[in-house]
Amino acid sequence: MNVFVENLTSNDTAYSPNDIVEYDIAVSNTSNVNYTEVTVTDTLPTYLTFDSGPGTFENATNKLTYVITNLNAGTTVHNRFTARVKAATAFANDLTC
Repeated sequence: MNVFVENLTSNDTAYSPNDIVEYDIAVSNTSNVNYTEVTVTDTLPTYLTFDSGPGTFENATNKLTYVITNLNAGTTVHNRFTARVKAATAFANDLTC
């Protein structure tokens, strides 16, 4: 099950063109089954492009894919990566992110 959670408020950090955005994706195994391999795919918002981190990034689809090995029951694995906000020319004049 994929769950998207957006908890942004006016007090959260605002990003400018070319800024680096840090992500931490947590994958939890809430079952009682151990998994030897889990493939995770994350689609970055259109205003971001992958900067660095583990996995394979597809520019055409803006998707980052990586594999978690040995995701045991009751555990959580974190994957950290960075993305870059696109240049100012990619945005409408009234967009804030």
